[in-house]
Amino acid sequence: MIKHALKYCIPVYLLVGGITIALTLGRRDEFLPALAAVLFLITIVVVAGLLIGMIISVLIKKPNYKRKVYLLGQLISFTLLVGAMVYMRISNSQGSKHLNAYHWYTSTKSIILSDSNAYTDSTSLEKYPDGKTHKIWSYNHGHPTVEKWYREAGEEAAETNFSHDGLFELRKEICKDGNPLFEGIFYKDHAYGPSTWWRCDSTIDEQGIRFNDREIGVWQYWDSSGKVEKINYHREELIDSLPMIMGVDD
Repeated sequence: MIKHALKYCIPVYLLVGGITIALTLGRRDEFLPALAAVLFLITIVVVAGLLIGMIISVLIKKPNYKRKVYLLGQLISFTLLVGAMVYMRISNSQGSKHLNAYHWYTSTKSIILSDSNAYTDSTSLEKYPDGKTHKIWSYNHGHPTVEKWYREAGEEAAETNFSHDGLFELRKEICKDGNPLFEGIFYKDHAYGPSTWWRCDSTIDEQGIRFNDREIGVWQYWDSSGKVEKINYHREELIDSLPMIMGVDD
Protein backbone atom coordinates (compact mmCIF):
# COMPACT_ATOMS: atom_id res chain seq x y z
CA MET A 1 0.00 0.00 0.00
CA ILE A 2 2.86 2.33 0.76
CA LYS A 3 4.19 1.69 -2.74
CA HIS A 4 0.85 2.66 -4.26
CA ALA A 5 0.76 5.87 -2.23
CA LEU A 6 4.25 6.89 -3.25
CA LYS A 7 3.54 6.00 -6.90
CA TYR A 8 1.23 9.00 -7.09
CA CYS A 9 3.17 11.34 -4.79
CA ILE A 10 6.75 10.99 -6.03
CA PRO A 11 5.98 12.21 -9.61
CA VAL A 12 4.31 15.31 -8.17
CA TYR A 13 7.33 16.03 -5.95
CA LEU A 14 9.73 15.52 -8.85
CA LEU A 15 7.66 17.82 -11.06
CA VAL A 16 7.74 20.60 -8.48
CA GLY A 17 11.45 20.00 -7.90
CA GLY A 18 12.15 19.95 -11.63
CA ILE A 19 10.48 23.34 -12.09
CA THR A 20 12.54 24.78 -9.23
CA ILE A 21 15.78 23.41 -10.69
CA ALA A 22 14.90 24.59 -14.21
CA LEU A 23 14.63 28.14 -12.93
CA THR A 24 18.28 27.98 -11.80
CA LEU A 25 19.79 26.41 -14.92
CA GLY A 26 21.05 29.77 -16.13
CA ARG A 27 22.93 30.32 -12.88
CA ARG A 28 25.63 27.69 -12.44
CA ASP A 29 26.52 28.85 -8.96
CA GLU A 30 22.94 28.20 -7.79
CA PHE A 31 22.13 24.92 -9.60
CA LEU A 32 23.80 22.43 -7.26
CA PRO A 33 22.53 24.10 -4.05
CA ALA A 34 19.01 24.13 -5.56
CA LEU A 35 19.26 20.44 -6.53
CA ALA A 36 20.47 19.48 -3.05
CA ALA A 37 17.72 21.53 -1.40
CA VAL A 38 14.98 19.98 -3.57
CA LEU A 39 16.17 16.42 -2.91
CA PHE A 40 16.41 17.15 0.80
CA LEU A 41 12.87 18.57 0.93
CA ILE A 42 11.44 15.64 -1.07
CA THR A 43 13.05 13.22 1.38
CA ILE A 44 11.58 15.09 4.35
CA VAL A 45 8.08 15.14 2.82
CA VAL A 46 8.17 11.43 1.90
CA VAL A 47 9.47 10.24 5.26
CA ALA A 48 7.17 12.51 7.27
CA GLY A 49 4.20 11.51 5.09
CA LEU A 50 4.87 7.81 5.64
CA LEU A 51 5.14 8.37 9.37
CA ILE A 52 1.89 10.35 9.50
CA GLY A 53 0.14 7.72 7.36
CA MET A 54 1.40 4.95 9.62
CA ILE A 55 0.14 6.75 12.73
CA ILE A 56 -3.29 7.35 11.18
CA SER A 57 -3.45 3.74 9.99
CA VAL A 58 -2.70 2.44 13.47
CA LEU A 59 -5.29 4.75 15.01
CA ILE A 60 -8.20 3.88 12.71
CA LYS A 61 -7.30 0.16 12.46
CA LYS A 62 -8.97 -0.30 9.08
CA PRO A 63 -6.67 -2.10 6.60
CA ASN A 64 -9.00 -1.39 3.69
CA TYR A 65 -8.21 2.33 4.03
CA LYS A 66 -4.41 1.96 4.08
CA ARG A 67 -3.93 3.31 0.57
CA LYS A 68 -6.04 6.40 1.22
CA VAL A 69 -4.43 6.88 4.63
CA TYR A 70 -0.90 6.96 3.24
CA LEU A 71 -1.95 9.33 0.45
CA LEU A 72 -3.49 11.53 3.14
CA GLY A 73 -0.25 11.36 5.12
CA GLN A 74 1.73 12.57 2.12
CA LEU A 75 -0.76 15.38 1.54
CA ILE A 76 -0.58 16.49 5.19
CA SER A 77 3.23 16.34 5.15
CA PHE A 78 3.45 18.36 1.93
CA THR A 79 0.94 20.93 3.19
CA LEU A 80 2.74 21.37 6.51
CA LEU A 81 6.10 21.89 4.81
CA VAL A 82 4.77 24.38 2.25
CA GLY A 83 2.82 26.21 4.96
CA ALA A 84 5.92 26.51 7.15
CA MET A 85 8.00 27.85 4.22
CA VAL A 86 5.34 30.40 3.30
CA TYR A 87 5.04 31.52 6.93
CA MET A 88 8.81 31.97 7.26
CA ARG A 89 8.93 33.89 3.97
CA ILE A 90 6.17 36.25 5.09
CA SER A 91 7.74 36.68 8.53
CA ASN A 92 11.13 37.50 7.02
CA SER A 93 9.66 40.00 4.55
CA GLN A 94 7.75 41.79 7.30
CA GLY A 95 10.30 41.61 10.08
CA SER A 96 13.59 42.17 8.27
CA LYS A 97 14.95 45.57 7.37
CA HIS A 98 17.21 45.38 4.36
CA LEU A 99 20.27 47.57 4.01
CA ASN A 100 20.08 50.34 1.42
CA ALA A 101 23.41 50.27 -0.42
CA TYR A 102 23.32 53.95 -1.38
CA HIS A 103 22.43 55.03 2.15
CA TRP A 104 25.32 52.85 3.35
CA TYR A 105 27.60 54.56 0.86
CA THR A 106 26.61 58.10 1.83
CA SER A 107 26.97 57.41 5.57
CA THR A 108 30.24 55.50 5.24
CA LYS A 109 31.72 58.17 2.96
CA SER A 110 30.78 60.90 5.45
CA ILE A 111 32.52 59.09 8.32
CA ILE A 112 35.64 58.36 6.26
CA LEU A 113 35.94 62.02 5.25
CA SER A 114 35.42 63.10 8.87
CA ASP A 115 38.15 60.70 10.04
CA SER A 116 40.56 61.77 7.29
CA ASN A 117 40.12 65.45 8.19
CA ALA A 118 41.73 64.79 11.57
CA TYR A 119 44.76 66.84 12.54
CA THR A 120 47.80 65.99 10.41
CA ASP A 121 51.00 65.73 12.45
CA SER A 122 53.31 64.42 9.71
CA THR A 123 53.60 63.98 5.95
CA SER A 124 55.80 62.10 3.53
CA LEU A 125 56.60 63.03 -0.05
CA GLU A 126 57.58 61.24 -3.23
CA LYS A 127 58.83 63.22 -6.23
CA TYR A 128 59.33 62.74 -9.95
CA PRO A 129 62.91 62.76 -11.24
CA ASP A 130 62.51 66.44 -12.17
CA GLY A 131 61.63 67.31 -8.55
CA LYS A 132 57.89 67.78 -9.04
CA THR A 133 55.55 66.24 -6.51
CA HIS A 134 54.31 62.75 -7.34
CA LYS A 135 52.66 61.54 -4.08
CA ILE A 136 51.87 63.05 -0.69
CA TRP A 137 50.89 61.01 2.38
CA SER A 138 49.38 62.64 5.46
CA TYR A 139 49.38 60.97 8.89
CA ASN A 140 47.83 61.37 12.30
CA HIS A 141 49.82 59.60 15.05
CA GLY A 142 51.26 57.24 12.46
CA HIS A 143 47.91 56.39 10.87
CA PRO A 144 47.35 57.45 7.22
CA THR A 145 44.59 60.01 6.73
CA VAL A 146 44.95 61.17 3.11
CA GLU A 147 47.00 60.05 0.12
CA LYS A 148 47.23 62.20 -3.04
CA TRP A 149 48.77 61.41 -6.41
CA TYR A 150 49.79 64.07 -8.94
CA ARG A 151 50.57 63.98 -12.65
CA GLU A 152 53.87 65.31 -13.93
CA ALA A 153 52.07 68.45 -15.15
CA GLY A 154 50.97 69.13 -11.57
CA GLU A 155 47.26 68.21 -11.68
CA GLU A 156 45.89 65.95 -8.97
CA ALA A 157 45.23 62.48 -10.44
CA ALA A 158 43.87 60.54 -7.48
CA GLU A 159 43.02 60.88 -3.81
CA THR A 160 42.38 58.33 -1.06
CA ASN A 161 40.81 59.17 2.28
CA PHE A 162 41.20 56.70 5.17
CA SER A 163 39.01 55.83 8.14
CA HIS A 164 40.67 56.17 11.56
CA ASP A 165 41.37 52.40 11.72
CA GLY A 166 42.68 52.29 8.14
CA LEU A 167 40.23 49.55 7.12
CA PHE A 168 37.95 51.75 4.98
CA GLU A 169 39.10 53.91 2.08
CA LEU A 170 37.29 56.40 -0.14
CA ARG A 171 39.13 56.31 -3.46
CA LYS A 172 38.74 58.97 -6.13
CA GLU A 173 40.33 59.31 -9.54
CA ILE A 174 40.36 62.75 -11.15
CA CYS A 175 40.52 63.97 -14.75
CA LYS A 176 43.10 66.56 -15.81
CA ASP A 177 40.45 69.28 -15.79
CA GLY A 178 39.41 68.38 -12.21
CA ASN A 179 36.22 66.51 -13.06
CA PRO A 180 35.67 63.18 -11.28
CA LEU A 181 36.70 60.01 -13.10
CA PHE A 182 35.94 57.36 -10.46
CA GLU A 183 34.68 57.13 -6.89
CA GLY A 184 34.15 54.12 -4.65
CA ILE A 185 34.67 52.70 -1.18
CA PHE A 186 37.15 49.96 -0.36
CA TYR A 187 37.32 47.76 2.73
CA LYS A 188 40.56 45.90 3.44
CA ASP A 189 41.69 46.80 -0.08
CA HIS A 190 38.58 45.32 -1.78
CA ALA A 191 35.72 47.23 -3.41
CA TYR A 192 32.35 47.29 -1.60
CA GLY A 193 29.12 49.19 -2.21
CA PRO A 194 28.26 51.53 -5.08
CA SER A 195 31.05 52.43 -7.53
CA THR A 196 30.74 55.10 -10.19
CA TRP A 197 32.82 55.93 -13.27
CA TRP A 198 32.51 59.14 -15.29
CA ARG A 199 33.93 60.41 -18.55
CA CYS A 200 36.00 63.55 -18.34
CA ASP A 201 33.16 65.54 -19.93
CA SER A 202 31.21 64.86 -16.67
CA THR A 203 28.82 62.32 -18.26
CA ILE A 204 28.38 59.10 -16.33
CA ASP A 205 29.95 55.96 -17.80
CA GLU A 206 28.90 53.11 -15.50
CA GLN A 207 27.53 52.56 -12.01
CA GLY A 208 26.71 49.59 -9.82
CA ILE A 209 27.28 47.83 -6.52
CA ARG A 210 30.28 45.64 -5.73
CA PHE A 211 30.91 43.11 -2.99
CA ASN A 212 34.48 41.97 -2.47
CA ASP A 213 35.33 43.30 -5.97
CA ARG A 214 32.44 41.39 -7.62
CA GLU A 215 29.49 43.04 -9.37
CA ILE A 216 26.14 42.35 -7.71
CA GLY A 217 22.61 43.53 -8.46
CA VAL A 218 21.73 45.72 -11.43
CA TRP A 219 24.55 47.63 -13.12
CA GLN A 220 23.97 50.47 -15.57
CA TYR A 221 26.23 51.31 -18.52
CA TRP A 222 25.85 54.51 -20.55
CA ASP A 223 27.23 55.14 -24.02
CA SER A 224 28.38 58.57 -25.18
CA SER A 225 24.88 59.42 -26.44
CA GLY A 226 23.34 58.77 -23.02
CA LYS A 227 21.71 55.45 -23.93
CA VAL A 228 21.75 53.10 -20.94
CA GLU A 229 22.17 49.33 -20.83
CA LYS A 230 21.30 47.39 -17.68
CA ILE A 231 22.81 44.06 -16.64
CA ASN A 232 21.61 42.12 -13.60
CA TYR A 233 24.40 40.20 -11.84
CA HIS A 234 21.96 39.02 -9.12
CA ARG A 235 23.14 38.08 -5.57
CA GLU A 236 21.48 41.22 -4.15
CA GLU A 237 21.25 39.46 -0.79
CA LEU A 238 24.95 40.26 -0.28
CA ILE A 239 24.02 43.93 0.17
CA ASP A 240 22.91 43.09 3.72
CA SER A 241 26.48 41.90 4.41
CA LEU A 242 28.25 45.12 3.46
CA PRO A 243 30.94 45.88 6.07
CA MET A 244 29.85 48.43 8.64
CA ILE A 245 31.99 51.33 9.79
CA MET A 246 31.42 52.62 13.31
CA GLY A 247 28.55 55.10 13.30
CA VAL A 248 26.61 53.76 10.29
CA ASP A 249 23.04 52.55 10.79
CA ASP A 250 21.19 50.55 8.16
